[in-house]
Amino acid sequence: MLLDHPAVLTVLATRPAAAPATLTLIERGITVLREDGVPLADALAVLNPVVMWTLGRTLSEVGETPHHEGTEPRPEQLSALDRTTCPHLARAFGTGEGLDSERRFHRTLRNLLAGYAAESDVTEGAGNRPANAPG
Repeated sequence: MLLDHPAVLTVLATRPAAAPATLTLIERGITVLREDGVPLADALAVLNPVVMWTLGRTLSEVGETPHHEGTEPRPEQLSALDRTTCPHLARAFGTGEGLDSERRFHRTLRNLLAGYAAESDVTEGAGNRPANAPG
């Protein structure tokens, strides 16, 4: 959805989340987490980095650096990397291995959420104390 509206990304990423429509969207995200049994403090703790990571990742995919438009490397430059100095990147850009953006997005999102879930399991019953806080 964000990829379909790249101009919205800059607005979302650079404005405070205080507009009524934005707050409603955040509230919907919190509601989904709360309905799944996530405590409010944890829902807020996980939602912010997920939203920020999603915006940042999507911006990096479709955005251009302000005042540097047109300076992004061309695909042929990346596929012609020197294999002696950058063997892993040369392979990735030469073969496309690991460059499926959508797959990487979903994998990273799953890992981010799994990390929060694992921490939540460890601290279950500890209220809002950090995992390393004394009992």
